[in-house]
Amino acid sequence: MAKHIKKPARPASPTPDRALQDVDHFLQEMESLTGEALAPAAEPAAELVVDDPQAQWIAAGLKRSVEELERLEADAEAGEDQGQVFYGVTMNKVKLVVRQDGLRAYVRGVSVEAAKDPKTLQMLAGCGLAKIQIEAPKRKGAWVGVAQGQSPMVGWAGRLEFNYPRQPEKTLSYQTLSLLSMELHQLFVVNGFDQSSLPSCRALAVAPGELLARVSGQEPGRPGQDVFGRDVEPSMKSAPDKVEPGRHVSLSVEGEYRAERYGYLYLAEGRLSVLSPIWIDSDDMHGYWVTLDENPQAVTAEMIHQCLEDLGVVEGLQPEKIQALASQVRQGQHQVGLHLIAQGTLPMSGQDAAVELLVQLSRRPGKELPDGSIDFREVNFAPSVGVGQVIARRQPLVPGTPGRDVKGKVLEAQEGRDQPLEAGANVEVRYEEGGEVYVATTEGVVKQKKDELYLVKQLPIKGDVNFDTGNLDFKGDLYIDGSVVQGFSVKATGDITITGTVEPGSTVLALEDITVGRGILGRRTRVQARGSVRAQFVQEARVEAGRDIEVGSYVFHAFLHAEGKVIARKSAGPRSGSILGGEVWGCEGVEAAFAGSTNGVAGIVVAGLQPRQAQRLDKLKANGNICYEHILKSLRKFNLTQVDLSQIRNMLTAATGAHRKVLLHHAQQLGQLVQLYQKLQAEQAELESQIQTTVQGAEIKLVNTAYWGVTIRIGECHRKLTEDVRNPRFHIHEGTLVER
Repeated sequence: MAKHIKKPARPASPTPDRALQDVDHFLQEMESLTGEALAPAAEPAAELVVDDPQAQWIAAGLKRSVEELERLEADAEAGEDQGQVFYGVTMNKVKLVVRQDGLRAYVRGVSVEAAKDPKTLQMLAGCGLAKIQIEAPKRKGAWVGVAQGQSPMVGWAGRLEFNYPRQPEKTLSYQTLSLLSMELHQLFVVNGFDQSSLPSCRALAVAPGELLARVSGQEPGRPGQDVFGRDVEPSMKSAPDKVEPGRHVSLSVEGEYRAERYGYLYLAEGRLSVLSPIWIDSDDMHGYWVTLDENPQAVTAEMIHQCLEDLGVVEGLQPEKIQALASQVRQGQHQVGLHLIAQGTLPMSGQDAAVELLVQLSRRPGKELPDGSIDFREVNFAPSVGVGQVIARRQPLVPGTPGRDVKGKVLEAQEGRDQPLEAGANVEVRYEEGGEVYVATTEGVVKQKKDELYLVKQLPIKGDVNFDTGNLDFKGDLYIDGSVVQGFSVKATGDITITGTVEPGSTVLALEDITVGRGILGRRTRVQARGSVRAQFVQEARVEAGRDIEVGSYVFHAFLHAEGKVIARKSAGPRSGSILGGEVWGCEGVEAAFAGSTNGVAGIVVAGLQPRQAQRLDKLKANGNICYEHILKSLRKFNLTQVDLSQIRNMLTAATGAHRKVLLHHAQQLGQLVQLYQKLQAEQAELESQIQTTVQGAEIKLVNTAYWGVTIRIGECHRKLTEDVRNPRFHIHEGTLVER
C-alpha cells in the first residue's frame, strides 16, 4: 500500500531554524519512501531463455518447468567439461546440472560420500535420471558425475554426383559444372547481360523434371541415449561437395535434384539452380530467348511461356515465333544467340497545336528617323480585311498514345503543346474537318492580344484635330494625319497614331498604344495609354503607359510613368537621350544617355516603384511617426516609457474617484493609439513586401553621365548625387543602392 506524505504545517513566517527543520523532516520522509529503491540491487541470477528449445528439452527430462532451471557456463571445477553450457536445478542444497546435449549430469556442492547417500540417490532418481552411476572426481572440489548417456554415431550423407542433361548415366564433374557456371555468371550477372561474352559462352540446358544430380553412398548413423534414457538422433556428416537446391530446383528425400523449369544448369555459392533462358533489356522493352546449348533439347513453347511468366513478361509476346523457335531447338536446327520473342510498344508523342495567321497583324507604325521623329509616309492605314475573310486557321493538338513495356507497365506519352486561340471582337470561329477557321465579321484591322484574335475599326483623320473635327472618342483605332491642337482631346479603344504634335493643354487617351510622330508639349497636356507610348520628345507634359514609354530624343521637365521601362534614345542633336528635370518613373527600369545637366538641373529618376506606391509608403511612414509620438505622450501620463499592461492595470486598481476616471480615459486613448499604430505598421510591411518583388531586376542605366543634383531611387533606397557619375548602372545589391 502506497505511503502518503502529510505535508507538515508551517507558520505564516517561519524562523530560519524552523525552516531548516522542515527541510530535514521532508528529506527524512523521502528517504523512508525511497530507501528500497536506492538500495544496491542484488546480483542477478544466471540467465535462462525460457523459449530455448534445448532448455525445454532438459526441463522435460528433469520433470521440471523451464522457469525452474538455471543456465550456467561450467568453470574449472567441471574438469573436461569446462566451458560447456549446463542447465541445473537446486534441491535441498544439492545442485543437479545436466549438460546441454543431455549426455552428462553432475552434482555440485557435495562430496562423493554425500552423493552416494541413499537420500541423495533417491532424490536423483526422482529427477528422471535413467541410470545413476556415481563417479569420483579426479581432484578435490570438482563436480561429482552422477549419470552419463551414450553418444550417437554420426552418419554419412553420401557423395553428390552431377548428371549430364538427357544422359542420366553420364556423370558431370564438379569442376566442369563450375567452369560452365562461371561463364553464365559473367554473361548474366556481372554486367546484367554482357553481349560481348555471348559468342564464347556455352551452357547445359535442362528440361522440367530432368535429373540434375544424385546423392549416393549414404550411411545412416546410430542413435544414442541421454541421461534420461531418451533417444538422441545422430547427425549426418556432409560430403565436401554438397550443395543446396536453389531456384527452380527440388531435392527429394531420396537425394535427387530435379529441374522445375526449362533453363541452364547453374552452380554458384553452394546452390544448384536453373537459370532462366530469358533476358530482358534494361528498359524492359525487349525480351529475348538466349540459346546457349547447341544440342537438341526437349523444349516446348509452353516451357518458354512459363519462363516469361516467371519474369512478369505479359506484353508484346510473339507466340508464333516462340513456337517455331522451340521446334528448331528440339531438332537442333537453331542458332546460338539472342532471339527476340517479346517487344513492348513505345509511346507516340502528341502533336503540337498549330496556328496559321493568313493576314498581317497591325504592326508598329512608322519609321524612326535620326532626329528621333517618326516617319509615317510608307504606312498603309487602310482596313486590312473585309467581311467574311478568313484571317487564321488553327490545327488542334493531337494527343499522345501511351506505350507499354514487356512487363505491362504503362509508358506515358509526351503530350503536344496546346496553342489556344480565342475569337475576340468581330471574329467568329467556324469548325471544319481537321481544324478551326477564324472569320472576320466586319471590316477592320486584325490584332492579337495574348491568345485572343480580334478586329477593330479604324478611323483616319486627314489633318489636325481642331474645331473642324471637334474632340474625338472612337471605338477602334484612330489615325490622325496631323496634330492635336491645344485644348482638344482624343480618345480611342484601340491605338492612336498622330503624325504631328500633341500641343499644350491637349488630352490623348488610348486603351492600347499611342504613337506621336513629333513631340508632346505643355504642362497641362496629358497622354495616357494602357499599352506603350512613343514620341520624339516630351516637354513639360504628363505621360503614363501600362507598358513602355520610348522617347526618340529627350525628356524635359516632364512627368513620365511606365509600368514597364522608360527609354530615352540617343539620336541626332546635343540634347538627345537626355532626362532633364522632372520625374521619370520606370517600374522595370530606366535607360537613357544622360540624367540632369552640367548646371545641376534637379530631377528624379525612379525604378522598381510606382508613384502611388511611393506616395502611400511615405504617407504610412509619416502617419506612423505621428501616431508613435502620441503614444509616447499618453505613456508620460502614466510615468511610463513603454506600454506595460500590468503596471497600467495596477495604477487603475489603486486609483480612486476623479483620478481613476482620468486614468481610464487616458488608458482608452492609449489602447486606440496602439491599435492604430499596429494597423499602420502592418500596412507598411505589406506594401514594402510588394515593392520588394518589383525591385528585383530593376535598374537605372545611363550610357553616358548622371550629373550632380539628380536624385536616383530604386524601391525604398534613394540618393541625391553630389558629383557626376560616368556610365552608371544603378541597382539594388543586398538591400543597398549601388552603381555597378
